[in-house]
Formats: sequence, structure tokens, C-alpha cells
Amino acid sequence: MPPRRLGFLPPRAAGMLPPMADGRGQPQLGAWEGAVFTDYIGVRHVLGRTADAYGIWPLAGGTALRRFPLTHDGWADAWRAYQDLEAPVAPVPPSTWRRGHPIRLGPMRAGQVIGGAFRLYRMYFSTLLGVVAPAMLGFYAIVVYANWVTARTVSIQGFRVVEVPEWVNVVTNILYAAVTQFVTAAAAKTAVDAFRGRETTLGTAYRFAFPLIFPVGWVFILLIVVLLLPLLPGILLTVGAAGAGDAGLAAAGALAMLVGVVVALFLAIRLIFSSLAVVLEGHRGGRALRRSWRLSRGVAWRIFGVLILSFLIILGVQLVVLIPLLVPIVSGATEITRANLAVINAANGLVATLLTPFFSVVTILLYADARLRKEEPDPERLWAAVP
Repeated sequence: MPPRRLGFLPPRAAGMLPPMADGRGQPQLGAWEGAVFTDYIGVRHVLGRTADAYGIWPLAGGTALRRFPLTHDGWADAWRAYQDLEAPVAPVPPSTWRRGHPIRLGPMRAGQVIGGAFRLYRMYFSTLLGVVAPAMLGFYAIVVYANWVTARTVSIQGFRVVEVPEWVNVVTNILYAAVTQFVTAAAAKTAVDAFRGRETTLGTAYRFAFPLIFPVGWVFILLIVVLLLPLLPGILLTVGAAGAGDAGLAAAGALAMLVGVVVALFLAIRLIFSSLAVVLEGHRGGRALRRSWRLSRGVAWRIFGVLILSFLIILGVQLVVLIPLLVPIVSGATEITRANLAVINAANGLVATLLTPFFSVVTILLYADARLRKEEPDPERLWAAVP
């Protein structure tokens, strides 16, 4: 049998131990199905052996990707294959992407993620819009109608405005959460088919998304609960300070709220792939949150940077569309009526319909980038769980 170490690479890179390590920092062989010994632990793969063969496993664990005879020639073949798999994946630049052709993804810089999202958005604009528009515009049509029917006119310091009952806002917010989760699944299916070089129809995307409404919705609820927990101390202190009129308690509440917001932001970044873990990998409930936590480990700053750029782009578009409608109201030049409230809601619906596909593609590219960097060298396997 060949020697355990051949000296080509250091056996382990600092910080690259798999997530299944025990308390002493040693990998557990049970993480890699059938492995009885590990020879090399790389950035994305493990080279080791079973009782009767050499094998290469994904670093994240599971079944062996490839097996080789337990001979000197088998070891040489296994080592070459391991080096090929560990080599950096060379993606096709977004500028060369073509509609109807498979797109080979690879690790990307922040600018490449944004550029790739714009490229895919432009190439498949009609398809993405066709999938997202029926659900989003249908929802906003309901909002416009509900606000029109239930709004009442009140006078505030001589200025006439319309108010919508609170229960209407609660119901529409719940419905909005459900619609956005459905659209997330439908847009993900559309984007994955685009990466495969396929065309997606509205029926195909919706048939894929409908069974995922409740699993994705449940994960969304869990995510909201997780994000609210860090804010709870600040909320309780602030409410207590308001009731007691205690300035010191109010200051403590403000500090607790600030800390809670920072923690919630960190959690939101680490859990950003939770919905995609349901849609693209079939995880459910808490497993989807834990999957996102593991996948975003070590790339959180990259995710944060891309999200900031994306939100700035989205905010810019929203301002361009909404400022002309809001300035007359804010300046007092016109009163808030049912008509201009309906116009503002309709404009919100248009902006959301246009921007939701773009943000969905950004998130999927971040997900693909994280997987390709950490565990999956073959871009073709990224979408293996998506029909």
C-alpha cells in the first residue's frame, strides 16, 4: 500500500477543518461515508480510503465522489483526480454568457456577482418578469383595492389625509410575506434553468413553487423569530422606560436596541440562504437555517458587501420612481387622497415587480459562489436537487 503522505501538499490548511470536527479539532470519519482513513483534507475535498478503495469525498461530508483501486496505480490516479478537483474553478465571465446556453459558474468577486446578476437579468428579462409579474402585480392590485375600499379621510392640523385601518395593513403584510416567498421559489427555478441553458415557462415555474409555499413560509417565520430575539431586550427596556419615565432606563433601552440591530443584521447575513436551502436543496425548518449558517461561514463579509451594493441599486430605482409622487405630499402642495394613495401603491408594485427578479438572481449567485468556494467544485452539481 502506498505511504500515507507523499508530501505534495500540507495535510490540512489552517481553518479548513470540516464542520463535523469533534471537540479536539480532529475530523470524524463518519462524516465521509465509508471512510476509514484520511490522507489529505483540502479546501473543498477529502482524499482518503475505505476498506477496499481510495476515495474522494466533498469536505462537507456524504458519499464518495470517486473511488479508485487500493493499488499504487490507483493511488496515483486518485491523487491526480484530487488535485484536479481542488484546483480553482475557472468561471465563464458574465460578458460571455449567452441565452439558451449553459452557464459555467465559479467563485466570483463582489463586482462579478453584481455584473452577473445584471447580465442574467437582461438576458432573461421577459422570462423573469413573466414569472414574477402575475403574483406581484396581483398582490398589489389587492392592496390598491383594499386600501381604496377601507380608507377613511381624517383631518390632521387642518390637512386632509386618508388612513387605512390597522387590520388591513396586518393582513396585507402577511399576504405580502406569502407572495414574496412564492416568488422567491419561482424566480429561483427560472434562474437555475437559465444557468442550465433552458427556457422556463410560467406553468413550469409555478408548478415547482406551489408545493414549496408552506416549507419556505415556515422557514421565513423561523427566520423572523430569530431576527427579533436580539431586539427583544431593547424593546422591553424601551417600553418600560416609557411607562416609568426613567431616563436611565431609556438610555439602556437605546443601547440595547443598537446592539440588537447589529446582532440581527449579522444573523440576517448568515441566514440569507435559508429559503434557498429549501428551494434548491430540499431542507426543511431548522435544518434550512443551519444549512445557511454553515454555508455562509467564512464568506459573510463578501455577502455583506454584495448586499450593500444591491440595496443601493434598489434604493436608487425606488427613489427615481417614488420621489416625484411623494414630494408634492411631503411639501404640502397636495393632500393625501384615495387616488394618490392608489397611485403610490401601484408604483410600489411596479418597482417590486421589476426589482424582485434582480435581487433573487443576486442571492442565487451568492449561494453558488459560497458552494463553489467551500464544497462543490463541479458547477453541474449545484442544481442537482432541482428538477
